Amino acid sequence: MTQRECDRGCSGWRRFKRAVARRFLLLSGCCCLCGASSRSPSSPETTKTRIEKTNTSFQEDDENIHRTLQDARYGDLEEDILHGTYTCKVVRVYDGDTVWVAIVPPTTQTKDKEDKEREKKTKVVRICCRILHIDAPEMPRSHAEAMDDASKRAYAARDRLVELLTDCTLEAPARRQTVDTSGTPLPSLSDHDMQKKVDENRAILWNGLRLDRGRDKYGRYLAELRTTDGRDLSEVMLREGHATAYEASR
Repeated sequence: MTQRECDRGCSGWRRFKRAVARRFLLLSGCCCLCGASSRSPSSPETTKTRIEKTNTSFQEDDENIHRTLQDARYGDLEEDILHGTYTCKVVRVYDGDTVWVAIVPPTTQTKDKEDKEREKKTKVVRICCRILHIDAPEMPRSHAEAMDDASKRAYAARDRLVELLTDCTLEAPARRQTVDTSGTPLPSLSDHDMQKKVDENRAILWNGLRLDRGRDKYGRYLAELRTTDGRDLSEVMLREGHATAYEASR
């Protein structure tokens, strides 16, 4: 055998070995050029199942937050410092522009399903909010003021705010027979009776609270809120005449 024939035979043998190696790599699902593992690619069924499990995980988190917020009551909650957009529940209404809401802080709204204990320890806090862009009449400070015109407007604004932010239904003022602790007739429910109704509220405002302006001089968060049906709360209160336009300062 000549040298040329020998070289040709060796070259053919090398080509054969390379072809066998390529076939083996293809069969094993591995590509040397991209450094992929020898594990076969996920089937469409496997990918679909993984997506469904992820969506179910997110849905379970949302349901957990929903249940936790529904049971929130003003007196049971701590206060916290927050910033951003939140899902919340109104737990107290002071007047036509000041409310307390219950929220789940962002540290417990995470979608990390690896932390199973986190679901059992969902924390809810309350914060006091001054609604931006509006100013409502002040609530009466004494029994003597309880039935003057300004106080009647203040009660009307507070009642309308309760109706817009909760699932509470309030009777018309003309049909109410309510008095405060001193026996003075009121154009609305007393603070105590109103709080009992708000405590029964089960309405959740999904992404209905926006905090990005800090706090005012009284420590209240300057907040934008949306009603239970998704409308801008400030615009509704202005349009219905329960408040005047106002820009709160820090």
